[in-house]
Amino acid sequence: MALMFLTIIAGAAAGMSLLVPYMWFLGILGCAGFAYTLYRHPRPTNGRMFVHGWLFGIAYSGVAMSWWWSTIPLDWLGISSTTLAVAFLLVYWGSVTAFLGSFFGAFVVAFASIKRDTWHDAILAASLWTLMQYVQMWGFATLTAGGGSVFDAHFSSTMVGYSLASFSPLLQLASLGGIYLLTFVAVGLGFFVYFAFARARTSRITRYGIPVAVVLVIVAGVVDRTYFLADIIPGETTHTVTIGLVNTWDPGLPRDPEEWIERNRETTRSLVRAQVASGGGLDIIVMPESIGLTIDRDSAYDIRSVSDTAAIIDTGIVHGDMRFKRMFFYDAGILRGVYDKIFLVPQGEYSPWLYDKVIGGIVGKELKSHLQSKLWYFEHGDGLRPVVLRGVAVGSLFCFDVLSPKLYRSLAKDGATVLINASSHSWFHRSRLGDDGVLAISKVRAVESRRYLAIAGNEVPSSVISDRGRVVARTRVGDETILVADVPVRTAVTPYVRFGESAVLVPAAVLVFFAWRRRHIV
Repeated sequence: MALMFLTIIAGAAAGMSLLVPYMWFLGILGCAGFAYTLYRHPRPTNGRMFVHGWLFGIAYSGVAMSWWWSTIPLDWLGISSTTLAVAFLLVYWGSVTAFLGSFFGAFVVAFASIKRDTWHDAILAASLWTLMQYVQMWGFATLTAGGGSVFDAHFSSTMVGYSLASFSPLLQLASLGGIYLLTFVAVGLGFFVYFAFARARTSRITRYGIPVAVVLVIVAGVVDRTYFLADIIPGETTHTVTIGLVNTWDPGLPRDPEEWIERNRETTRSLVRAQVASGGGLDIIVMPESIGLTIDRDSAYDIRSVSDTAAIIDTGIVHGDMRFKRMFFYDAGILRGVYDKIFLVPQGEYSPWLYDKVIGGIVGKELKSHLQSKLWYFEHGDGLRPVVLRGVAVGSLFCFDVLSPKLYRSLAKDGATVLINASSHSWFHRSRLGDDGVLAISKVRAVESRRYLAIAGNEVPSSVISDRGRVVARTRVGDETILVADVPVRTAVTPYVRFGESAVLVPAAVLVFFAWRRRHIV
């Protein structure tokens, strides 16, 4: 029982590292604690080991995704009952947590069959874990398959490597192997910590080494948060583009859409005029998600009334036989391109087939029809390419797209030199945990491609993240303003941009090598 409790605590600690920036080291310590429980298991049968890993995975995934609960109250679904809202979310959050946890159960069974009780096991565990979480992304795509989904490895938010986003020296490894290498390093360090201390031959190492190591980690973290150690790495010298990120604080869809749209237009015009009057010119203006100026592709609205000089990246919703979340790219008032959101939010922008059946069986057809009437279901897009605005190749995506390790990497590979994200957290009621979690993921995306990432937010601060993963500019909560930043244009191609998810072949090769070595060397 004590070992089971420790397993759950280790999982919760590792999950917490993805939510709280200054507790990033819990990702490594959680993996170390998990390693301790694996080697101390008294009866390691396959069934017991699976349950052991499953409990860790439930605790880890549940805590890592705990920010989902900030969607309560579900006012945006028209659900006023707190009890019903909790039941609805419990079905979705609980089932996803249990499903993702099962992959950790499979990990433990596989690891128990190949471990050798030496420090080489740290490399084995890191390799197997990285592959497991890659397969886990495909599992999530299967679980949430539906009319608006894309069957691909996009959902990466529970990968433990994101914990390293808050420690800049290790974060830089993302440019080499993306989130996959960060995950490998976090797990490898965790298992190495276990072997270094739990198996120390003298009590002196355990007695003095662990406290010293903890102090050093804390000091390094404080120094990094103060001085951002990665800034000592020389960067590429290029020109800059002045970007204005519109920051709005609109909690949801109104009863009168036309009045809402006109209000947003006037607010944006006022903010841009104030910026121009202050003497600051803008090259590109970015609107956040869901606060768009354009109704559809053929809208008669004159985008030049906002600005007749700056390029504008606008967002809107296209109605017709199919409905899309669409991004519009204007330059000199002329539409230069569009992008339809690819990675849609399950249960928010489409309903997965499995949950249609489950929710219909639990809550009944009447309530299911009510929920479907409140949700805006969309079709996913399929075209992804940079758009040239003011001579700069811009790679722009929507809010949830940032969770994918593939999409921004694809844009950078195709020539994007500046990355943009139009975001809205209106469903999450200004959750700090959700904001911190997504910000950590955004840092990894910026470092993976060595591109600046500019985020225009609704119900979340607008931010600019450097190609080293540092937040160089950010608005305050509640400030309706335009965040203006001179964003450097980057052209270098990182190893991760060049090779992408082929990075997972490295841990696969490691496992093959150790399997061959075990078979041929007595």
